[in-house]
Amino acid sequence: MDEAPMAKRQTIETIDRGFRDIMDIDKPFSGKVMVFGGDFRQMLPVVPKSTRAKIVNASLVKSYIWPLMEKIQFMRNMRTKMDPTFIEFLLRVGNKDEPTIRDSLILLPEQLIVKHCRDGIPEESIIKEIFPNLQKNATRAKYVTERAILASRNDHVDHLIY
Repeated sequence: MDEAPMAKRQTIETIDRGFRDIMDIDKPFSGKVMVFGGDFRQMLPVVPKSTRAKIVNASLVKSYIWPLMEKIQFMRNMRTKMDPTFIEFLLRVGNKDEPTIRDSLILLPEQLIVKHCRDGIPEESIIKEIFPNLQKNATRAKYVTERAILASRNDHVDHLIY
């Protein structure tokens, strides 16, 4: 399961209980090998109209399954190996070394900000940034699979990750 840190623990616990019921074996995931990937320094589960404590409580690390899992930590981010400035920024944020401006908010570097025209549709700006020349390249698998826009929406905030 990719991006497991963004999943609510209840989802993963439901999968565990499902395996136990189907296989009739009382072991985590009925003894099947499960691989959960993701970076816990990124986005936690979205819990609308919630507190920080409730959001953390909904995460995988608060599950009864967490202590039973073998954890393997990767030290090199292969996706960012071509952009050392970006990897340094990510590490500073993850290690809580990036200066905050107020209320634990960080200031994003200018090169990470996608600006939109006031008279245009905001979503079009980010689509053009992530998928330049989309009409020309839409049929090329490599072009499409190397890009993504993930959106999570609750009542107060839109999260865009690309």
